[in-house]
Amino acid sequence: MSDVFTGGGFSVLLAGNWARHRGDLSPDRARDVLDENVDKNQAAAKVARERLSFINQADLDQVVSALDELNSRVSDLKKTVLGGSDDSRLEHCRGKS
Repeated sequence: MSDVFTGGGFSVLLAGNWARHRGDLSPDRARDVLDENVDKNQAAAKVARERLSFINQADLDQVVSALDELNSRVSDLKKTVLGGSDDSRLEHCRGKS
């Protein structure tokens, strides 16, 4: 229940307590409102985590390695098929100029 004390959950908790003490809200309904608010906050946090998700260094290294391998294969194919040399654009894609 510690999630309740973050963000908008705390204000809902206070409003729920106030309404319950005045008799406007039954304990069961207060619990339902609180659960709904916690669910909404958790869903919003999940969306935020997904939007802020970044690639870690190990995954980035794998992608760079795969790209280097593909560039090497393309270069070899160009030499075999066209009889030409490496294209400077491929070097640019690998971060070299």
